[in-house]
Amino acid sequence: LVLCCAGPWTEATLRAAIGAVADASYVYGATKSKPEARTLGHKMLASFNDPFDVMGQRCEVGLIADLGECEMLATHLKQANIEQDQATLEAIAAYICASLGELVRGAGLVDDDHSVINMVRSLRTGAYHRIDFEIARKLSQVADVQGALGSMLGRLVATCAFACQPDTRWLSLLLERLAAALPEADHRAWALARQGVDQRLEHQHKTKGIDTRLAWPPAMVKLTR
Repeated sequence: LVLCCAGPWTEATLRAAIGAVADASYVYGATKSKPEARTLGHKMLASFNDPFDVMGQRCEVGLIADLGECEMLATHLKQANIEQDQATLEAIAAYICASLGELVRGAGLVDDDHSVINMVRSLRTGAYHRIDFEIARKLSQVADVQGALGSMLGRLVATCAFACQPDTRWLSLLLERLAAALPEADHRAWALARQGVDQRLEHQHKTKGIDTRLAWPPAMVKLTR
């Protein structure tokens, strides 16, 4: 699929284009209310002007390989947590920590949508993959880096909590590993992350009656103050 824009790319047109490709190809199928494994094909966005210039910023549009049938990592995590499959839980923890370093240090990006909702496991190879980077931003273009890291970490931890609930012991153990995996995040970023997690869990409690508790290790409690 090749999608071209006759006029200049803007933030709005790029988002609309990505949304159109997603709807047409079911790229987002795994995150719908009733997840179904789907095949990701070969997509490309192109422009008649400069395809890498969006609102004066470089937009690195990539080509997506066919991952075959996948399941959401959140689903995989939930099942492993229920079964207390320690080998799988360790593999997931290692991937989540590694993905932070790859995103922030490797690619120089921050992404408010970085979560287990946007991670999948290939049923063909068993490998984990991160998908959906449409709102990722270059760290060099972010004014409040610690605020952005805090927002990203808050969503990541909260979605892990939702996947594990009601038993969040695995996530409590993961928190210090996340801090070690992302030394760029200071105490302010982690304080914002914890605030974001608390707000999401409280919202779930008020709207759905699900009271999920997350015990932060002492070292993380100190870091989030």
